Amino acid sequence: MSLDITVFSKPSGNIHGVITAIVSVHSKEVRVGHCTLTSTGPECSFKIPAKMSIEEMRTVTQELEDFGTAVDREAEKVRQSVKCDAT
Repeated sequence: MSLDITVFSKPSGNIHGVITAIVSVHSKEVRVGHCTLTSTGPECSFKIPAKMSIEEMRTVTQELEDFGTAVDREAEKVRQSVKCDAT
């Protein structure tokens, strides 16, 4: 399991960063979540494997929970940054 968070020091247009959730399913690294942090809010997409063991399903579920927490935290930082830049 890994959560990759990249926040740009200077936004690229309205894109402030990206967050990716990666898990191991059937011994392969699979991206299950991707989120672009934008000035207007997070834009997320998901790709969940159709077949996996119960243990792999638990791992994916936990990673997506952690992913959601990270998206909330980083999106709030972006909102605060956009507010500060507007004043």
